[in-house]
Amino acid sequence: MVEKWRRMSKKKKWTILGIIIFIILAFSSCNAFGDDENEIDTEEQEQLDAEKETEEERLKAEEEEKLKAEEEEKRRAEEEAQRQAEEEEQRKAAEAEAQRKAEEEEAQRKAAEAEAQRKAAEAEAQNKAAEAEAQRKAAAEAEAQRKAQQNQQSTSQSFQNCTEMRKVFPNGVNSSHPAYESKHDRDDDGMACER
Repeated sequence: MVEKWRRMSKKKKWTILGIIIFIILAFSSCNAFGDDENEIDTEEQEQLDAEKETEEERLKAEEEEKLKAEEEEKRRAEEEAQRQAEEEEQRKAAEAEAQRKAEEEEAQRKAAEAEAQRKAAEAEAQNKAAEAEAQRKAAAEAEAQRKAQQNQQSTSQSFQNCTEMRKVFPNGVNSSHPAYESKHDRDDDGMACER
């Protein structure tokens, strides 16, 4: 009761005090008059009691309304906090998904670069191998041409002596060679003009 009294506004307190004072004054004046007046005072008292009860009910209703409003405000605040928490969670999930996709794309890009470098290195190695093969073939062809020219020279000309033959064939020739002549093979060992 004391707590309710403290929570009441000044206007309400004065209203209640005025009613109480009015009741006290009315009660005092009732004692001064006769029985008829006592009956009137009783009616007035009942009316005052009814008014007091009505006022108390009104105050109680206001208090309940205030509590309901506070509870509603609290519920709304909790719902808003929950909504914000859900939005934050969704935002974080979206950021994590975006980061995961970015990392995936970066990994794919690096893998593609590595594959491109591997293919480029492979192509370079194949080019070098092809160039080396071409050079080897060219050298083999050149060597074959040189030998063919030597054979052609040796078949188309005969040498007067070993000095001339050694200019073309420094180590001499064997008996199966077209440039072989028995006159150049002094020791009859199958090699002409050997050193």
